[in-house]
Amino acid sequence: MMKKTMLGMLCALCVLAVPMLASAEAKLIGEIPLVLRGVGVHGGVLPSTDGYVQTGWDGKPGYAGSKAAAIGVDQAGQETWRVVVEEQQPNNGWTFSRVISLADGTLVAIKDVMMANDEQHPSDLVWIKDAQVTATMPVITEVSELDVDMFPATQGFLLFRGEQKKADKHRGTFYVAAVERRDSQGNVLWCHVFADNEVHFYEMLEVGDGFVLVGEEEEQETGKRHSMGVIAKFSADGKLLWLTSSPGKIWKNYSDIVQTPEGNLLAAGVHTIKDHEIGLPDEVPVLACFAPDGKLLWEKEYPRPVNNAGFHGIAARDGGYWALCSEQGEQDTTLNLMMLGHDGQLLDVQALTPGESEIFTTGKFYQQDGATRIMAQALIRADVTPDRKIYFYEIQ
Repeated sequence: MMKKTMLGMLCALCVLAVPMLASAEAKLIGEIPLVLRGVGVHGGVLPSTDGYVQTGWDGKPGYAGSKAAAIGVDQAGQETWRVVVEEQQPNNGWTFSRVISLADGTLVAIKDVMMANDEQHPSDLVWIKDAQVTATMPVITEVSELDVDMFPATQGFLLFRGEQKKADKHRGTFYVAAVERRDSQGNVLWCHVFADNEVHFYEMLEVGDGFVLVGEEEEQETGKRHSMGVIAKFSADGKLLWLTSSPGKIWKNYSDIVQTPEGNLLAAGVHTIKDHEIGLPDEVPVLACFAPDGKLLWEKEYPRPVNNAGFHGIAARDGGYWALCSEQGEQDTTLNLMMLGHDGQLLDVQALTPGESEIFTTGKFYQQDGATRIMAQALIRADVTPDRKIYFYEIQ
């Protein structure tokens, strides 16, 4: 299931005079089927005390009548409970697009429309406890087209929402983003609205004096759109302390973040190369280190002769960090576990490979039982609708 690739040798050539005192090694500890369709490991799967929670939709993909669903499975992948949300708008298709777990084990999920045949399709927050829906509330009171995500906090959660609004005939439509702090019941404690920044946030890190979010900021100049990686810090009471964008007018975003032992902030993401004539991959993994005040300290890219090489996640380790990225070959796609030094120096790589007739599509780090583990999502090749599964690894 695992092998070293030529990538490790290529990386070694890029890092001169580095003693290989340790190596990247992850052990396969289990696998389960991914029963529900949906976002998968990035927002749709959580470890639980007795197994895993999966969320998504129950029904045929892309068909009206699909219903938002959540299930519990044990360590062997056997279903132990199921919640399906019945809808009053049967012409639409619904899904859970994100799920988090609160401190007491209560699940909070975002219910979104997946296929809309009716004009009104609000996003809802749904609370699930002991395999029962205990509460539901709309994300906002008015019906609108929303881009919603949320992140668990010590108490309650942070919610990001982006909304397309209509103005007069001169301005047309415009985008308004907001970050909200909510308690465990969903009450809004504070809200910050980005009036001049078209931002999208994908991950949050809770630090001692507030919250740090990473994502991308889109801009349009002279008819061309581009995005920049963005990192922003909020105080505990909701004041925006600073916002920093990556340098240059290029396609880049940050999707994960950790804090360094020195208190700096390390964001992981991807630089998408739009010009295919310059001989670089379509996507290049990128790390950016920021000081506690938001100043960019350094940024590193990891170009390789492969495609689809963006970072999926980053995790801390003794003396440095772990990172996950994709490597697409001519026949299959693997996940690479990259061992990085404290300054982002690439030390070693282990390729995680799925089973026969399978390809890895993405992966994510998580912490459980004091260990750093990986959820690796695999797609099983098929002539009709392909099945999916998740492999679990523990870093040694």
